[in-house]
Amino acid sequence: PTDYFDTPVFSVRRFDATPSGRQIDLTLGTERRLRDGSWLSVQGVASRDPRHVAGAEPEYALLAAWKRGF
Repeated sequence: PTDYFDTPVFSVRRFDATPSGRQIDLTLGTERRLRDGSWLSVQGVASRDPRHVAGAEPEYALLAAWKRGF
């Protein structure tokens, strides 16, 4: 409905949900314990056909995390 009090109308809508590509991810990472007892984690990620779109430009990411117990 376009307005709050309009009556709902049923309609049939079709779409193709088949992805055009196959996303493949490559992840490389490491985790190291630091002198103060905390942990540092670093990962690099490369994605081919991101979001399952064939021919899409590759995407790259760098992830880092720091963990410390208490």
